Formats: sequence, structure tokens, C-alpha cells
Amino acid sequence: MLFINFLPPAVAHEGESDPSWITIPDELLIHTDGDKIDAIVQVVYKDVPTRYSDVDYLKERAILTPTNQVAENYKRVRSIFSAYQ
Repeated sequence: MLFINFLPPAVAHEGESDPSWITIPDELLIHTDGDKIDAIVQVVYKDVPTRYSDVDYLKERAILTPTNQVAENYKRVRSIFSAYQ
């Protein structure tokens, strides 16, 4: 599990009174020119071929999404697991 032990400086965007935006360090970003969801899944579930039935492995790698619309896009993740059942 990833823990960040620092609070990066926050800034306010124009028209905002409270600073709430941070810059995410480059080493925490997933870079891809391809499908962004596939890239996230490949990083988060890289050991799924051998650990697809390990409940703890899967629980530690839950992908949280801010909205149900975004969650709908992740339904493609199911196809990865169906190949191993």
C-alpha cells in the first residue's frame, strides 16, 4: 500500500479563495499514449494472472472513482478477471 508522508503545497486557482490544488509527483503518475483505463489496470493488477483468486490482493487494489459515470468505464476490468475463471 502506498503512503505519502508529506503534504505538497496547495494552490488556489483563479476565482478560488482556498488553496486546494496540488501537483502530483511524476513518479506517482501513470504515463501512456494508449488507453488510460487499460494502463491503470495493468499497473494496479499486474499480478492478476497468478493472484486472481487472492481476496486480499484484490482488496488492496480497489480502484476508487469519483463518479458512477467513471465507474462505468471500469466495467472493462471484469473482462480481465473472466479470463482466469
